[in-house]
Amino acid sequence: MASLGTGDLTSSIVNLATALSQQELKSQQSVAVLDKALDAQAQNALSLLASIPAAAPIQQSSAGQLLNVIA
Repeated sequence: MASLGTGDLTSSIVNLATALSQQELKSQQSVAVLDKALDAQAQNALSLLASIPAAAPIQQSSAGQLLNVIA
């Protein structure tokens, strides 16, 4: 196993910390993009639901209330 000098070890730690920081930033950006996409989909769903016409009122009549069955 190769021995790392103090300068090499410090450099490796700094490089690792920088890489982790960059990865965390990328993750935060991905979450922000996903959040905006979900908000847009929710808005589209609400628009579609709002565009559905209201159901016609039920008419009171005897049609459909009795069933004639012949065996």
